[in-house]
Amino acid sequence: MFRPPLLLVLSGLPGVGKTTLARRVVPSLNCIYLRVDEVEAPLIRSNVDVGGLGYEAVAGLARSNLDLGRDVAVDLVNPLPLTRAMWRDTAARTGAKLVAVECVLADRSEHRRRVVSRSADLEGIAPPTWAQVEAREYVPWDESRDGERLRLDMADLDAAAASLIEAALAEAALAEAAPVGAAEALDVGGLDEKAFSRISSKSGSSKAQNATSVASVASQLRAREPLCCRKEFVDSAESFDACMAEGFRGIGASGSVYGRDDVRRTALDNLSEETDCMPGQAWEVSDFRVERLGGETYLVTYRLDQTGRVTRRATIWRDDADRWTALYHQGTMVKAGDEESERGRGA
Repeated sequence: MFRPPLLLVLSGLPGVGKTTLARRVVPSLNCIYLRVDEVEAPLIRSNVDVGGLGYEAVAGLARSNLDLGRDVAVDLVNPLPLTRAMWRDTAARTGAKLVAVECVLADRSEHRRRVVSRSADLEGIAPPTWAQVEAREYVPWDESRDGERLRLDMADLDAAAASLIEAALAEAALAEAAPVGAAEALDVGGLDEKAFSRISSKSGSSKAQNATSVASVASQLRAREPLCCRKEFVDSAESFDACMAEGFRGIGASGSVYGRDDVRRTALDNLSEETDCMPGQAWEVSDFRVERLGGETYLVTYRLDQTGRVTRRATIWRDDADRWTALYHQGTMVKAGDEESERGRGA
């Protein structure tokens, strides 16, 4: 199903962690990443009076990619009502869904520590000093003027990354949702509302409430797949134990059966890699669907493409109120031609 592209705008003072956050979430969201510092650096090295040229250039690059249907994340200070309005205009002109994010660090001493400990990562461009950051103009965000935004506390970068991924996937799911009749299912990127919507406290909940509940479940589970491959959720033995049921069983694409301890060893070994759990491989999740099996138990199915190695994946998840717990996982190899045959049968 077609959906409008997402435009994620990461705003905040230098040194709060915007670029670090972007580097954590962009691979998971598979979006184009545009950093204004990268665009401005060659201009500064050429003694060009940059002014607003960097912002204008990044906005132009963003529009070009959004027009192609690509999701885009931009990384910049975005300090003024004028610059924030520019991104609302960019989203409106391209039909994109704007996700404005304000990155803040309330702990002044931690902000200063991050600023003074930064090393230059752009040739010939020194990062700003703490005095320059303190003197930087940054108008407080006013949602009545600047539009809604997601405010992230950057003290805990892992939590900020998880929140941003969940919010972005929720917006993507909502963007796909289309109004339907009362007797029809609400489809959100292949997600069946009748199959897994959470029960509202009011039985007569509106379609908007239903869409929100669909997006909530969809985003939470999609953010956790492929299983054990998202370091935002599995980054230690403790976090693995929290999300995998004691009786967990898995069936690999080879047909081998794996117990919880087998998967645990593999997951912990992969934590030494700098990327997600498939080091050296580009991977893409598509055809993501969720079905409510009963109670708070859900079946997730999707297609996983690991640079040409295609599998169909299935995970059974249980909502344990304070966390999601995986009960079962299976991977099945897709042979060449099988997917074309499925499409030919209308599958």
